[in-house]
Amino acid sequence: MAWKYTQSISPERITYLSRSVGFDKVIADIRREMVITDYHVEESECFKNCIRHDFILSITPKTFDIFFNSEYGYRGQYFLGMNQGKKANRELICSLKDDLIKYAKKSQCNINISTNQSVENSLSMGSAKIWIHQASSNLNEKQYKSITDLDICNQVWHKFALKVEDDNKKHKSCRHKNYSRRLKAVLGLRAPIGVKLEIKGAFLDVEGNEVIGKGKFSRAKQMRYYGFS
Repeated sequence: MAWKYTQSISPERITYLSRSVGFDKVIADIRREMVITDYHVEESECFKNCIRHDFILSITPKTFDIFFNSEYGYRGQYFLGMNQGKKANRELICSLKDDLIKYAKKSQCNINISTNQSVENSLSMGSAKIWIHQASSNLNEKQYKSITDLDICNQVWHKFALKVEDDNKKHKSCRHKNYSRRLKAVLGLRAPIGVKLEIKGAFLDVEGNEVIGKGKFSRAKQMRYYGFS
């Protein structure tokens, strides 16, 4: 295995998190279990007249755990390689897209949306992504600068988390230029519990062009080296 788990994770969780499964199985489990609990159209804070379509899904705690915290799950795909991670992200969204579109079409949120900015177009673009719904998980953002009580032992992510710990001892002016990004590695070493995922479509302008904010191009790289984005 590329990474292991600490004693903060129960033996029961370690047993199923360590079990080798194909990502196609993870996709199938999410698709079978998912219940769409929320959908809304989000306006960009950075780009005028740009919107995207967002969804929240509910799944079982075990599938959530495997999706996010197993070496064979979502983050594990990015750890294998950035292109592998992007491929997994695309395959998962594509497998759910039809159900998401059907749900969105029943919503009042969709009434005044142009064809160019449709939910289908938003979900079909490369920057559409899936992630855990952090607000409903037990992920503690206050642990952002602390590498104590780790859940996952991943040498690459841990290496960058240690660099953060070293930088925390320095004056802000002396910290590494990538300090704020490396902070993500601290959260990457956590194994949060939850039951909800969120899918965020790509931002589209009025002509249907994909618009990607500054810093979002490095998402796959952050996932590969920090385990978090």
